[in-house]
Amino acid sequence: MENQNVSTANAQIKTLSESALALASRGEMADAERVYRQILTIAPYHASSLSFMASQAFTRGQPEEALAHLDKAVEGNPDNALLLINRAHVCVSMDSFEAALRDLDRVLNLRPDMHSALLYKAYAHRGMGDLNTAIKLAVSAMKHLSDSHAWPDQTAETTELPEIFIEAANMIRAAQLALIDAELQPIIENHGKDSVSRIFEGIAVFAGLRIRNPDEATPLRKAVQIAGLTEKATFDDAASKWTVITHQSIRAVREEARELLKQRSLASQALARDRSSAGDTAIAKYTLNLTDEQRAATPAFTALMAKLQPAGPADDASAPALISAPAGQHLLQSSSGENWLLTGYVVLDCTGGVRLSIGGNVVSASPGECIVMNNLADHILQASHADGCVLLSFRLWHPELSVVEIEGLSAVLRALARFRKKYL
Repeated sequence: MENQNVSTANAQIKTLSESALALASRGEMADAERVYRQILTIAPYHASSLSFMASQAFTRGQPEEALAHLDKAVEGNPDNALLLINRAHVCVSMDSFEAALRDLDRVLNLRPDMHSALLYKAYAHRGMGDLNTAIKLAVSAMKHLSDSHAWPDQTAETTELPEIFIEAANMIRAAQLALIDAELQPIIENHGKDSVSRIFEGIAVFAGLRIRNPDEATPLRKAVQIAGLTEKATFDDAASKWTVITHQSIRAVREEARELLKQRSLASQALARDRSSAGDTAIAKYTLNLTDEQRAATPAFTALMAKLQPAGPADDASAPALISAPAGQHLLQSSSGENWLLTGYVVLDCTGGVRLSIGGNVVSASPGECIVMNNLADHILQASHADGCVLLSFRLWHPELSVVEIEGLSAVLRALARFRKKYL
């Protein structure tokens, strides 16, 4: 008889739940709430009913009532991460930040993959005045959540997550902009704000502080853009500075590069290897932060690097790199989106030369020659000789930038490096 009563109750709850959902989907919230109250007379800890009642109370501006419903829901369903995260949201709205953090920590213990809980924690820490922790949590969450649809539980019945996502993005953006402003301030004081107006304009568009002109032909990109710069695939005028290297010099550089590639100390500096479209072969790319001993043993190579280094941005990530690639087609570099930063490649060792393509434009180079390419499309290498090839890559500024703009962009890079060091 008891089992029969349970079955009858379950059937009644199922019927009522379907009715309430249908009413809610039609926007008849008062009627839906009445049905959910009926369910709660049968099952006082029914999670969906209590969640709906909490949501309605919160919408009416009654967070205390919402919290009471969620307390009861959590009591009956202590391991329901969605109920906990909803209660944390209500607690934050009431400035009950410690209570919110307790719930969010429980969520992350139950669901370590529920990265949205980190966004709520960031929001809570910001409310407590702990902005540094808030930004660190926001950055950590954003690594896992690329857009407002990337939540761990797609069935979550909350409407606050996209807002929380935007809040986190704004928090990160504000911290970056504050650091950028601080780095640019001395330049503004020395040269005036107009001297770096294009930089401010590019940052404003990228950060969403200025609405982009829909009539502009240049598509939106994932990096800061400097208006007015020529966006050719390759820059012969820039490459010409390094194209002519004497045969004697290139032979010495090639031999020294080969010796460097044999050293374990250099191999330990290897970056992530890019997979080749030709199969299992891959390129190896090594940053060239050489020791004094290595520089002394490679005078020709070091002299070439010294010639290239001053042309690049003042950023460790832009240091010259040595690339060793077997025969085949390889992705040297993915599009980074900056139109103010170029990449040069000096061919050090390759029988018969190499072919490099960017955005459908194909150019060739022989040992000793240089190709300078923009970073608005992928850089593809085609090495046809069985022995493969060795290239030296380096970064350089767009030739149409002013001296002060280069100083300003260096300041921006320093600011972003400070952000990474502080928050990543």
